[in-house]
Amino acid sequence: METGNCFGSSLIPDRPERKVIEKNRRNQMKFLYSQLFSLLPENVNFKGCPQMSDRLNEAIRYIETLKENLEKTKNKKEKLYSNNRLLHESTGRDGASTSQSFDIQIHEISSDIDVVLIFGLKTYSCYCDIIRTIDQYSTAVGYASFSTSGPSTFHVHQKKIEAAEMYRRLNELFEGFSKKEVVLDVLAPTCNEEESNLDLWDFEISSDIWCRNS
Repeated sequence: METGNCFGSSLIPDRPERKVIEKNRRNQMKFLYSQLFSLLPENVNFKGCPQMSDRLNEAIRYIETLKENLEKTKNKKEKLYSNNRLLHESTGRDGASTSQSFDIQIHEISSDIDVVLIFGLKTYSCYCDIIRTIDQYSTAVGYASFSTSGPSTFHVHQKKIEAAEMYRRLNELFEGFSKKEVVLDVLAPTCNEEESNLDLWDFEISSDIWCRNS
C-alpha cells in the first residue's frame, strides 16, 4: 500500500507542470506569430486566410519575394561595379591618347536647334561632362547618346550661344581633358542606356558645320 501511494503521489506534480509548459509554449508561439505579422507591410492581405497555416504561407511567399528582389539588386550592384572596374582599366590603358583624338562637328539645323556630333569619346565621364557643358548654353539637351565606335550625339534645343561659341567652349573642355586625369563617375553607367544610331541623323539639310579634327 505504501509503495502504491508513493508511486501515485510522485506523478501528481508532473501533470500541472506539463500543462504549464504547453501553455507557455503556445503563448510563445502566439508572440512570435504576432512579431512576424507586424513586420509585414499593410498590403499583405490576410482577409482570405482565416487559418493560421494560410497566414503563414502568405508570409512565406512575401519573404521569398523579398529574397528574390534582394538577389536581383545584388546582381545589379555587382554588374555596375564590374562595369566601373572595366572602364577604369580601359581609361588606364588608353591614357592621354583618349583625350587627344576628338573630332567635334556642330550642325546648325535651324536658328534654335543644333546637333553636336563628337567622335573619339572613350569614357562616360567625358560624355557626362559634355552634356553638362552643353546644358549650360541651351534650354535643353533633347537627345543624347554615347558611342565608342561612332559619333556621340547631342541634340540641342533653343541654344543660348552661336555655334562658333559652342564650338569654342567644347574645345576648351577637351583641352582640359588632356591636362587632368579622367575621373570615372559612380553613376556613369546610367549614361549608356542608349547606343548611337546614325540613321536617326540624316543631315541632308544644307547647314553650316563647325568641325575640329585633331
